[in-house]
Amino acid sequence: MAPRLRQDPVPATVYNGPGRPERHVWGLGRHYAGSNFFWYLKDPAGNFSEYYSDMDCIVDDQLWTPEDLEGARGLFAWGPPPPPSFLHPDDLAAMMTGAHSAR
Repeated sequence: MAPRLRQDPVPATVYNGPGRPERHVWGLGRHYAGSNFFWYLKDPAGNFSEYYSDMDCIVDDQLWTPEDLEGARGLFAWGPPPPPSFLHPDDLAAMMTGAHSAR
């Protein structure tokens, strides 16, 4: 039998601890869809990671009505507006051409 790997959640202080303010991307806020709290950070490789809690759970599909969410409402119900780098990453062109390097 192969050994099982332990997968502990990584505490936010690893990503955004003292002396690491560059890791903060967006939050704290609340998404409209899902009604969950969110906080976006950059992981050590420069990728976005979302910490979230209190996600809504649909227990009866008959009681839920889907809807289209446009603009800011599609992103958040409250909290600071997303930074431009969240919607249009500075390194998007490099990522699309495969030239993105880990930071």
